[in-house]
Amino acid sequence: LQIIVDKYRDWLQDHVSCYLQDEVFQAIISGLDRATRIYKSSWTRTTDNRVFTKVLYGIIKFIELAVFPTKKILLLDQVPQILRNKLYSHVSQMSHIVILNLGSGSGGTVTDAFEDKFIVGISSLPQLQQLTLRYDCTDKILEATADSCKKSLVLLDVERKPWGGLAAKTKQTPPYDYIYIYQYVYSYIIIYHHI
Repeated sequence: LQIIVDKYRDWLQDHVSCYLQDEVFQAIISGLDRATRIYKSSWTRTTDNRVFTKVLYGIIKFIELAVFPTKKILLLDQVPQILRNKLYSHVSQMSHIVILNLGSGSGGTVTDAFEDKFIVGISSLPQLQQLTLRYDCTDKILEATADSCKKSLVLLDVERKPWGGLAAKTKQTPPYDYIYIYQYVYSYIIIYHHI
């Protein structure tokens, strides 16, 4: 299956111009969302769960077709959860991302469930200007963001993150003149103004 996905992805990347990537991305997401919904609705109590899971995994594997290395904006909050979870592993392959919304992650149930994937992805995005993360933000993720995006980051939007000592530590980050922290219900929006 991996060979088929790789060949099809290579073919797509060779035949889709950069200005059509977002449309193709949306078409792939919509098609896979529909395919997963149709397949999940076919489940009954007599369904062999091993086969069912294997086929569902095969459908989800095709999300790799939506990985365009030159993609600039990735809004995973608009991608269905079942597909989003798979895309978290491929953020690092899209190193030109400028705006990244990671969505809700685990929804706050297991804060570090995607921590390693988020760190690997964010660490490979030196041009990142805006990062949004709901629920699953950790100090390690913020440190990886500060390390890899210190010259480019303009907006950090994090929900339900207990700041503790990190806010004070962040205020002393050298490349920024001002740091504004806005609290709106459970959301913190930090806007950095470069010197």
